[in-house]
Amino acid sequence: MRKYKSKFMKPYIRKLKAGDLKRITSQMTFQALLNECIIDYARQYKKQVYVLTFAGSRDILDVSMNKKS
Repeated sequence: MRKYKSKFMKPYIRKLKAGDLKRITSQMTFQALLNECIIDYARQYKKQVYVLTFAGSRDILDVSMNKKS
């Protein structure tokens, strides 16, 4: 029998979704402003944006244009 491993609250990287931008802009911190700049730059040059987050929560830890970091 296979053991069930919960992914709750484990960090993972995924692509930016539509609701993430609204969540980032509502934070009103310096990190949120920096994240908005990264997203605007990526939109301008048609690049993909990745989000570091926890599974099972809506917290966004970091925004980046490369998947490795």
